[in-house]
Amino acid sequence: MNANLQTIDGRPALHFERYLAHPVERVWRAVSEPTELGRWMPAVADWTPKLGEVFELGGQTGQITELDPPRVIAWTFGGDLFRFALHAEGEGCALVFTHVFDDAKLAAQTAAGWECYLERLDAHLADEYLSEERAHEPIGERHERYAAHFGLDPAPGRAFIASLDFRGLSLEDGPMLRLERRYDQPIERVWRALTDPDELRCWFPGELEISWDRCFARLDALLAGQTMSEAASLAAWPEVHERLAATWGIDPDIGRAIYAEHAHT
Repeated sequence: MNANLQTIDGRPALHFERYLAHPVERVWRAVSEPTELGRWMPAVADWTPKLGEVFELGGQTGQITELDPPRVIAWTFGGDLFRFALHAEGEGCALVFTHVFDDAKLAAQTAAGWECYLERLDAHLADEYLSEERAHEPIGERHERYAAHFGLDPAPGRAFIASLDFRGLSLEDGPMLRLERRYDQPIERVWRALTDPDELRCWFPGELEISWDRCFARLDALLAGQTMSEAASLAAWPEVHERLAATWGIDPDIGRAIYAEHAHT
């Protein structure tokens, strides 16, 4: 984890600090030029950029509120404030990213999401490309860890992460279900979760299994040192089931009936 939850002007704020093995000028281009931002940010405005410039993105407007090339750029968008600051450090630089927002209950999922996007920045600066899908594979585990660290209820973030369709299972010929996921853990730790009976009981299906997606959500929590009950994992089951049924062209009624009869629903 590399985010801290702070308060700025009475509002919650996430504060990230990262060392990057690249000079300030190179990182500045990556955090300010639209063509470079498009390789790693979740959304990109076609700005110049200029101080005071108003830009439009997704039907909303934002404004660049601070600009000191190649050190600082900040902007407002959707009521939130975003700020990048760069400082030379040895042969590389320190990047400080701040996101000021309104709803502290969403801090854990927001921090986990930004960690995934900053990982995409790392790849971009190394002349590589990390897809959004690949970058978000560890988001469940990261969210659980941040929720515990910030002392927040993990339920809102769990529901949000369950809605991310690009983290789901794929249906292949056979039929065969396939899920590929990365974790912020050494092989030995993940192996223990897959083989130790006590750990398996924390996430692996029992007598009745109605969603592998939900089981892997529990594994995310376990690897973050947290606990997600079967009942808590099933809270997002209806949304996940309907999305997968629509994606795969499967009659959803069978799954709906099984879910309705499940002891934990």
